Amino acid sequence: MSSDWSEPLAALRWHWGQAYIINCPGLGTWIAERRDTHETLRDETPLGLRDKIIADYAARPVSRDLPDQPGPWSRRSQPRGEGPEADGLTLHG
Repeated sequence: MSSDWSEPLAALRWHWGQAYIINCPGLGTWIAERRDTHETLRDETPLGLRDKIIADYAARPVSRDLPDQPGPWSRRSQPRGEGPEADGLTLHG
């Protein structure tokens, strides 16, 4: 990906991709779908979506044993030392 949102998207997927299906179909549209109930969270920014994911997960944790989200930052497919954290891609706000 070479878009303005590819790094935050990769970071969100790295941290939360086992519990949520996370997408950004365009700037200003950030979506996370719970893998268990398929309920959807939306926000205009990646940090806003991250905050909603954290609140949702704290209220009702999602099993991390659900099928993994396909993509380059799938936690299960990354050897240790690779992925967004290795490149400094984190969403701490």
